[in-house]
Amino acid sequence: MVTEKKILLLGSNAVGKTTTFKSIIGELLDVSYRPTLSVNIGYKLYDYNGKQVGLRIWDLGGQLLHRAVWKNYYNNTAGCLLLYDITRKKSYNDIIGWRRDMRQFIRGTIPFVLVGNKCDLESNREVKYDEGKILQKKLRAVAFFETSALLNINIKEVIEKLVNKIL
Repeated sequence: MVTEKKILLLGSNAVGKTTTFKSIIGELLDVSYRPTLSVNIGYKLYDYNGKQVGLRIWDLGGQLLHRAVWKNYYNNTAGCLLLYDITRKKSYNDIIGWRRDMRQFIRGTIPFVLVGNKCDLESNREVKYDEGKILQKKLRAVAFFETSALLNINIKEVIEKLVNKIL
C-alpha cells in the first residue's frame, strides 16, 4: 500500500526550487533560468523504511504576483521545504514572509525543513551557515540543510528528514 503525501517547495524567485524539484523527481537538470509562472507538480515514489510513500511535490513560482492564487495550493499539504539561495541575502531575509504565508494558508502545523541552496557556489556566499542554523531555531524548522540541487548534494537527506517527520 502506498501512502500519499503532498509537499510544497517555497521560496523567492531563483533560489533553486525548480532545480530541487527536478532533482527530487529525477528529471534532467537544466542550468538555464526560466521562472516558474505558476506551479510545477511532480510525483516520486519513495521507499522509506520499507514503506512506499508517494510524494506529490508542488513547486510554486516565487514571484510576488502569484501570491493571490497560492492559498489554494496550500490545501492538504503534509510538509514543506523553505528554500533560500546562500548567494543572495535577500532570499534569506524573505524566508520570514514565506513562513508567515504557511501559517496563514495551512490549517494546523506541518513539518518543514529550511534549505540553504546553491552550496556549490561557496565563493559567492552571502549567508553564513550559522545564520541558517539560527533561522532554523527561530522558525522551529525540523531541520536545516545546505544543498546544491544542481549537483544533487544533500537532496536525498532533506527528503528523508521531511518524510520521517511527516510519517
